[in-house]
Amino acid sequence: MKKVLNYAKCFLAHPAKSEINLLIFNIVAAIFPAIFMVDWYLLGLVIAADIVVCMAHGAWSYGREISFGIKEASLARQVPPWQTPVNSSYRIFALGSICILCTIQEVFHLVNPDAANIIRTYAWYGAVIVAVCDAFRCVLKTMNSIDESWLAGTNGSIGIPNWISIVRIGVALITPHIYVTQSFGAWSNIVATVILAAAILTDMLDGYIARSTGQITKAGKALDPLGDKFILYPNAAAFVIATSGQLAMPDMLRFKATIVVAICLTVGRDLLFILWFFIKGRKLKDGIGASLVDKARMLAICVWLGGTAMAVTLSGTLFGTFMAWAAFCSLLVTGILSVISLIVDFSRVKKLAKN
Repeated sequence: MKKVLNYAKCFLAHPAKSEINLLIFNIVAAIFPAIFMVDWYLLGLVIAADIVVCMAHGAWSYGREISFGIKEASLARQVPPWQTPVNSSYRIFALGSICILCTIQEVFHLVNPDAANIIRTYAWYGAVIVAVCDAFRCVLKTMNSIDESWLAGTNGSIGIPNWISIVRIGVALITPHIYVTQSFGAWSNIVATVILAAAILTDMLDGYIARSTGQITKAGKALDPLGDKFILYPNAAAFVIATSGQLAMPDMLRFKATIVVAICLTVGRDLLFILWFFIKGRKLKDGIGASLVDKARMLAICVWLGGTAMAVTLSGTLFGTFMAWAAFCSLLVTGILSVISLIVDFSRVKKLAKN
């Protein structure tokens, strides 16, 4: 907690102009919700990403003060060398212009209000993806400035495999909003499911690219399992809300106890591993990435969520019934794989600790 306060103080001592602009934009958007069509989930993600960027800047400044002394660090450049105005420019000019233009067109009846809302929603989706990617980029660069082993495999750059992981997280964070608000109409559940499926496929792709190009990094090993959590839990929560707690079709509810056990195993596995990581795992020299069992588990989770979404959407049809059973079976497989992956990961950690 003390370090976090030090990071905040260092940022406030030398704030970057682009970061201040972002904070001002967020405040204006919250004050004028009718103009900017503020959705509190999307705005919350953007604000959280901006806070992470500011804290990363503070951590970088704090590291410089520790290394060079307060006076010397204050005289030197206080804006991180990786700081770019991409996030700020997009939000202030692109998103701001889109929202204001749509509002003006609504007032003068030049565009249908529903169409204007859809345009603004999609613009906010873009803002979330850009903000999340920017936050992860700043954090990785900050960590590498403190410990160069984090991006050693890419000579200090983020690298294509890590960018794939980061973009996957940013895109996956908008699918909960699609599930809950049905922003794509009758196709919303299917669109969200396709996005989740793409996230799982790219999860396998980034590891292959990293190995084939020699861009394996400690940061990538940390992003891999972390990305899975960002994909799983927000979407699972949104899915429960969107389907009024319907985790499977009514035909499956006679297996309610089995469903509850499978979900508890899935969540419990991640809670145990996260707890262990904060106690001991972060001390590992090379980090630990997701295993093949973890990949299979995430694929099963995607089939469960996507299958149930399509079963709800196509309720009463033969294909809907098939997808309901496929979702139920994949949930059982998820519970089993959760136990196996926990055992596999702990055995991998034990080997790494010996080396």
